[in-house]
Amino acid sequence: MSENYGKWAGAEEVDLDVRPGGAWRSVMVIPGGTRVPLTGSYAEVEPGKRLVIGMDVPGRDEQSLMVVEFAADGDRTEITLSQTFGRAEDRGQAEQRSTPCCWTA
Repeated sequence: MSENYGKWAGAEEVDLDVRPGGAWRSVMVIPGGTRVPLTGSYAEVEPGKRLVIGMDVPGRDEQSLMVVEFAADGDRTEITLSQTFGRAEDRGQAEQRSTPCCWTA
Protein backbone atom coordinates (compact mmCIF):
# COMPACT_ATOMS: atom_id res chain seq x y z
CA MET A 1 0.00 0.00 0.00
CA SER A 2 2.81 2.44 0.84
CA GLU A 3 4.38 2.01 -2.60
CA ASN A 4 1.05 2.62 -4.37
CA TYR A 5 0.38 5.72 -2.29
CA GLY A 6 3.86 7.03 -3.01
CA LYS A 7 3.35 6.71 -6.77
CA TRP A 8 -0.14 8.26 -6.64
CA ALA A 9 0.80 11.19 -4.39
CA GLY A 10 4.35 11.87 -5.56
CA ALA A 11 5.70 10.90 -2.14
CA GLU A 12 8.83 9.14 -0.94
CA GLU A 13 9.81 7.49 2.35
CA VAL A 14 6.18 6.46 2.90
CA ASP A 15 5.19 4.56 6.05
CA LEU A 16 1.45 3.92 6.63
CA ASP A 17 -0.09 2.16 9.66
CA VAL A 18 -3.70 2.33 8.49
CA ARG A 19 -5.78 1.72 11.63
CA PRO A 20 -7.45 4.04 14.12
CA GLY A 21 -4.59 5.66 16.07
CA GLY A 22 -1.99 4.37 13.60
CA ALA A 23 0.75 6.75 12.48
CA TRP A 24 1.77 7.77 8.97
CA ARG A 25 4.69 9.68 7.52
CA SER A 26 5.90 10.59 4.07
CA VAL A 27 8.04 13.07 2.21
CA MET A 28 6.10 14.86 -0.52
CA VAL A 29 8.14 15.91 -3.53
CA ILE A 30 6.55 18.95 -5.15
CA PRO A 31 7.33 20.42 -8.57
CA GLY A 32 10.82 21.86 -8.59
CA GLY A 33 12.07 19.07 -6.31
CA THR A 34 11.26 20.62 -2.94
CA ARG A 35 10.85 17.90 -0.30
CA VAL A 36 8.22 18.40 2.40
CA PRO A 37 8.22 15.92 5.33
CA LEU A 38 4.73 15.17 6.65
CA THR A 39 3.49 13.15 9.64
CA GLY A 40 0.18 12.38 11.29
CA SER A 41 -2.22 9.67 12.40
CA TYR A 42 -5.49 8.02 11.42
CA ALA A 43 -8.54 9.10 13.43
CA GLU A 44 -11.07 6.85 11.64
CA VAL A 45 -10.72 3.96 9.21
CA GLU A 46 -13.64 2.43 7.30
CA PRO A 47 -11.96 0.07 4.81
CA GLY A 48 -12.95 0.81 1.23
CA LYS A 49 -15.19 3.72 2.27
CA ARG A 50 -13.63 6.47 4.37
CA LEU A 51 -10.49 7.66 6.15
CA VAL A 52 -10.20 10.54 8.59
CA ILE A 53 -6.55 11.51 8.66
CA GLY A 54 -4.84 13.91 11.02
CA MET A 55 -1.78 15.81 9.78
CA ASP A 56 0.70 17.33 12.22
CA VAL A 57 1.16 21.07 11.70
CA PRO A 58 4.39 22.64 12.99
CA GLY A 59 3.72 25.12 15.80
CA ARG A 60 0.20 23.83 16.48
CA ASP A 61 -1.11 21.47 19.15
CA GLU A 62 -4.03 20.27 17.01
CA GLN A 63 -3.79 18.22 13.87
CA SER A 64 -5.34 19.40 10.62
CA LEU A 65 -8.03 16.84 9.70
CA MET A 66 -8.65 15.52 6.21
CA VAL A 67 -11.54 13.27 5.21
CA VAL A 68 -11.00 10.93 2.26
CA GLU A 69 -14.05 9.15 0.86
CA PHE A 70 -14.01 6.37 -1.73
CA ALA A 71 -16.93 5.54 -4.06
CA ALA A 72 -17.15 2.90 -6.76
CA ASP A 73 -17.53 4.35 -10.26
CA GLY A 74 -17.76 1.39 -12.63
CA ASP A 75 -14.29 -0.13 -12.80
CA ARG A 76 -12.79 2.99 -11.23
CA THR A 77 -12.81 4.57 -7.79
CA GLU A 78 -13.82 8.17 -7.18
CA ILE A 79 -11.83 9.77 -4.36
CA THR A 80 -13.13 12.85 -2.57
CA LEU A 81 -10.76 14.69 -0.22
CA SER A 82 -12.09 17.36 2.14
CA GLN A 83 -10.04 19.50 4.45
CA THR A 84 -11.12 22.38 6.66
CA PHE A 85 -8.78 25.21 7.58
CA GLY A 86 -9.14 27.65 10.46
CA ARG A 87 -7.46 30.47 8.51
CA ALA A 88 -7.35 31.47 4.85
CA GLU A 89 -3.55 31.60 5.16
CA ASP A 90 -3.46 27.90 6.07
CA ARG A 91 -5.58 26.99 3.04
CA GLY A 92 -3.33 29.03 0.77
CA GLN A 93 -0.22 27.29 2.07
CA ALA A 94 -1.79 23.86 1.58
CA GLU A 95 -2.78 24.71 -1.99
CA GLN A 96 0.76 25.87 -2.78
CA ARG A 97 2.20 22.56 -1.54
CA SER A 98 -0.28 20.44 -3.52
CA THR A 99 -0.38 19.33 -7.11
CA PRO A 100 -4.14 18.93 -7.56
CA CYS A 101 -5.66 17.78 -10.81
CA CYS A 102 -8.98 19.47 -10.25
CA TRP A 103 -9.62 21.85 -7.33
CA THR A 104 -13.23 22.72 -6.59
CA ALA A 105 -14.46 25.37 -4.22
